[in-house]
Amino acid sequence: MLKFLNIGYLRIGTYRQQEAYKALISSHIMDILDPYTPILVGTIPLEIDLPHSDLDIACEVHDLHGFRHEMEARLRPFSPLHLAIGVINGQPYITISFTYEGWDIEIFGQPVPTTTQNSFRHMIVEWRLLELIGENGKQDILNMKRAGFKTEPAFAEYLKLAGNPYESLLMLADLGDAALQRFVEAAR
Repeated sequence: MLKFLNIGYLRIGTYRQQEAYKALISSHIMDILDPYTPILVGTIPLEIDLPHSDLDIACEVHDLHGFRHEMEARLRPFSPLHLAIGVINGQPYITISFTYEGWDIEIFGQPVPTTTQNSFRHMIVEWRLLELIGENGKQDILNMKRAGFKTEPAFAEYLKLAGNPYESLLMLADLGDAALQRFVEAAR
């Protein structure tokens, strides 16, 4: 889990991870977001991205309107910016998205520590699951994604999870390693 807290691991990763690292470094986006504890989340850190996958950055933001005004000023070189403010699962959020060097980048801010936000928790449980299902399972997940599945539904389909795939994965995130392994073995 600690490896994901700093983007340095991307520097020696897959070609796409290295390209993502270059874009994040040359844009200085992680430096701009540093006061908000940014973490790159999603499929690129897990090496299950597709060519159209974007760079998702989770941030801890308590003053959404102040953050919006600050980002509008600091991210002006990346215009046009697309902003949205709303509520999800009872928590307010802000998203700011833009394109830089061919990458779609989306910043997601919520007044919740980044390591407890759902996007980070999903990524960590998916990383743990990928370790357990091995390369063949990873390829099955990628094939489902290529066929049109979103990431969490692909994992849910692979593991035969019932109900809302996003909520089901969050329940798995709370399992210890031994329980998660037993669950994966039972799903096979």
